[in-house]
Amino acid sequence: MRSSWPCLLAILPLHFTGWTMRPAGLLGAWLNRRPVARILQGINRWRAGKAGAGTVPAAQVRAQPLPENEARFRVLAEFVPSLLFEAEASGANSWTSRNWLDYVGRSAGEMAGEGWASTIHPDDLPGVQALWRDAMGSGSDFVSRQRIRRGSDGAWRWHQVRAVPLRGAKGEILRWLGTANDVHDLLEAKAALQEQEELLRLFVDRTPAAIAMFDHDMRYLAISRRFLRDFALEQVPDPHALIGLSHYDIFPEIPSHWRDNNRRVLAGETLSAEEEPFRRPDGRVQWVRWEMTPWHRADGTVGGLMLFSEEITARKQAEAALRASEARFRAITDAMPQLVWSARPDGMTDYHNQRWHEFTGIPPEQRTDDDWAFILHPDDRDRVLAQWRHSVTTGQAFEQEYRLRRADGGHGWILGRAVPVRDPQSGAITRWFATGTDISDAVAAREALARSHAELERLVAERTAALTRAAAEQQQAEQAMRQGEKLAALGQLAGGIAHDFNNILQIISNCAALIDGDAGGDNGVGECVGMISDATERGHGIIRRLLAFARRGELRAGPIDPAALLDDMREVLTHTLASTVVLRFTVEPGLPVLLADRGQLEAALINLAVNARDAMPEGGTLTILAAVETVGTDAAPPLPLEPGAYVRFTLSDTGPGMDEATLARACEPFFTTKPRGRGTGLGLPMARGFAEQSGGALVIDSA
Repeated sequence: MRSSWPCLLAILPLHFTGWTMRPAGLLGAWLNRRPVARILQGINRWRAGKAGAGTVPAAQVRAQPLPENEARFRVLAEFVPSLLFEAEASGANSWTSRNWLDYVGRSAGEMAGEGWASTIHPDDLPGVQALWRDAMGSGSDFVSRQRIRRGSDGAWRWHQVRAVPLRGAKGEILRWLGTANDVHDLLEAKAALQEQEELLRLFVDRTPAAIAMFDHDMRYLAISRRFLRDFALEQVPDPHALIGLSHYDIFPEIPSHWRDNNRRVLAGETLSAEEEPFRRPDGRVQWVRWEMTPWHRADGTVGGLMLFSEEITARKQAEAALRASEARFRAITDAMPQLVWSARPDGMTDYHNQRWHEFTGIPPEQRTDDDWAFILHPDDRDRVLAQWRHSVTTGQAFEQEYRLRRADGGHGWILGRAVPVRDPQSGAITRWFATGTDISDAVAAREALARSHAELERLVAERTAALTRAAAEQQQAEQAMRQGEKLAALGQLAGGIAHDFNNILQIISNCAALIDGDAGGDNGVGECVGMISDATERGHGIIRRLLAFARRGELRAGPIDPAALLDDMREVLTHTLASTVVLRFTVEPGLPVLLADRGQLEAALINLAVNARDAMPEGGTLTILAAVETVGTDAAPPLPLEPGAYVRFTLSDTGPGMDEATLARACEPFFTTKPRGRGTGLGLPMARGFAEQSGGALVIDSA
């Protein structure tokens, strides 16, 4: 085997500049201790068969013992992991390192000359041979990347091959020294890395989320197309156009608290927000959901941050529209007279309208998913729940009549209907909507029709008798009312006469006292004076009775429950008013007790009700309302009342009303629009006088 130590130079990363060689690595430390020119001179002499200044035949050189340095090179060459070779100036392979022979599984003889070509992949061989010929022709370095067959498993693996020419004193090429390094794993790793980088770039670029990556100075490193769209950067043609630009130059209007967030993330924090408004320069508000997290360099320091965001303005608008739609739905259902409710696909209720809560007496805060099952009548519960479960299971519409417990503890008949709402795509039930109609009156009528004919005739007869009695009682009440009006007019007249007569009697009484004082004990005069005094006293008694009749005396005020008062007057007013008048009472819950003369209050209410009846000769509706009204310091006329809380009785009818002239004179004594003999014109003045005397007021309005 040829001496191999000159070829050992091929394993070193040699950098040629003329004749200067700068070796590196393990052998470089040894070479640097000797002049490079001297080493090259020794190599040339050895290859030329020279020793010292004389000429030594090649056979003689081969027979001589290897110098110590050459032995070291040969030992080191066998342990270097690179594959080393040497070629003649003609290009024929003249020496191959043991590592190469072991790697390809060939002998030195098989690799000699052109034998090395058999270890090159057939697809690579033509190109390698062309490069090798070009290098020999130009004398430039040979550099090639090629696949070499590994003998142990037959695998073709990529190698980086490099050979440099070794020249003589005249610049002629003496031989070639080369090395081959297995770069297969490195190339595969680079390819995998490149593939991953391309996939990452494609992912960031095409992902439907807004993603941006920044360095520590908030310059863009990567950005997705969705980021451009979400943040209104459509004018940017390609995300790569922003790479290297500052985030703050692109968004100069960014709020200061977002800049603070960026600094916190660059300091190592991870921040996020489910929703946050972002106001654009044109005044538009974008809602975004975002998360920012730092990314780290290999040394563990923060290199920048990653921003993941989602533009949720459309979702926020949809949520607002949904809330508005739900509010409209609730307003509509609360205005309906029916009981309205909804349920989830599993049949559990999730909504009831206001009418349902009023009917059942269950407050909204105490509602449960299946509370209606507990207020069903025990006799109806099993039947209704079984039908409801069947509808929920099959998707069929639900319709049942059942009794439901009311707020007062009784049970009312309900006609319940429920229909499913289905998803237009899948057809799956998404919700149930239902109504409940109070059919208690209809059921009562139906049950009445189901009774026997005799029972029905008995009921008709009893009702006829009751109506007859009511008509008689009403006639009597009307007569009594007319008589009361006459007496009220007479009382007004009597009150005026009593006032004047009282002044006259006072004069007579004073004169009698003066005469009695001047009589000087005359029995005759004293007897006359006594008779005058007795007559005067009888006159005062008559005046007091007249005043009592005229109701100008002291009121007998006492505590009155307004609700109980109206309840007691219901029957009286029902009989007093005509049958064509529908009487309705509306009493506000929790009315306070008032202080007034009960008899006069009843008379005033009856008087006002009769006036309302007379204003509706063809019939109509009379509504009596009792409620609390608070009068403030800024109360406007016609309410000349002290500030405070009052009980207001409102009687409203559906008659034609009064014109302005009539309304202005309505409370004048003896003014009436009724035919002669039907009224005295004292009803409203008496009611007004009673109200004002009781600390209240009377207000008349007409539409």
